Amino acid sequence: MRRDIDLSLLRTFQTVAATGSVTATGRRLLRTQPAISQRLRRLEDVVGTALLTRSHDRVGLTRAGEIVLAYAERMLALNDEIIDRLSGGAMGEVVRMGAPEEYGALPLDAIVRDFRKRNGTASLAVDQRLTGDLISVLGDGGFDVAVEASLATAARDHGAAKTVRMVWASRRPLMAGLGPAVPLVLFSRGSVYRQAALSALSAAGIRWEIVCESPRWPVVRSALEAGVGIAPLSADMVGEGMCVADERQGFPPLPKMTLSIALNPGASAAAQSLALILRESLSA
Repeated sequence: MRRDIDLSLLRTFQTVAATGSVTATGRRLLRTQPAISQRLRRLEDVVGTALLTRSHDRVGLTRAGEIVLAYAERMLALNDEIIDRLSGGAMGEVVRMGAPEEYGALPLDAIVRDFRKRNGTASLAVDQRLTGDLISVLGDGGFDVAVEASLATAARDHGAAKTVRMVWASRRPLMAGLGPAVPLVLFSRGSVYRQAALSALSAAGIRWEIVCESPRWPVVRSALEAGVGIAPLSADMVGEGMCVADERQGFPPLPKMTLSIALNPGASAAAQSLALILRESLSA
């Protein structure tokens, strides 16, 4: 059966090796001389061999003591490093941020950089979800701060940070209402884009079919670039080489989308700082 070495025994041993004196070690560690001697004997019992040589006024190390001292210094240094790193809030706070997956124009690089500059040791955990899931997690307290996307007609009470125009985007020109059903590339259920597009097409009596759907923006973008269909997007997400369709091509107008900042009650100073950064980024 393996035996564990008490770090307090190693610290006592290290101090004795440094001072060469049991008495001096007792003064430094605020222990009596008998208590120091007892610790040294316990350490020798654990390792099973003598570690010290004793003369009238000095304490030295045996060969085994030299070996143990090398390990003791490493073990105590690791112990002190753990304590220093985890004590006094050195690890810092983790601020949980929710972002809408369907809004690919959110400048996350600048947001992360600015948050780090303003909040020292605090770190940021970013989770991108479709709006339906994001609102649910936020309501359960899963985020400290979140960017919510909603249709402008249903904007939340906590105020809009940005309102964006929603458009129909495709790789090649398409016409609606003529011939076959409109091929749609959509985010999965829970997306405000999906809700707006299907409602608008149904209200206009236009047939449609979903040719590709995904909860992830990179997949939706790839399907659009492949030219397999048309998608509702915010205007600032339409990339080069994309076509924008409107009433002239038979597509019904889409509502505007509102982006709002939601902050959980009792949010920390770092979370409030992030909310300000998000508002600044969206307002720029």
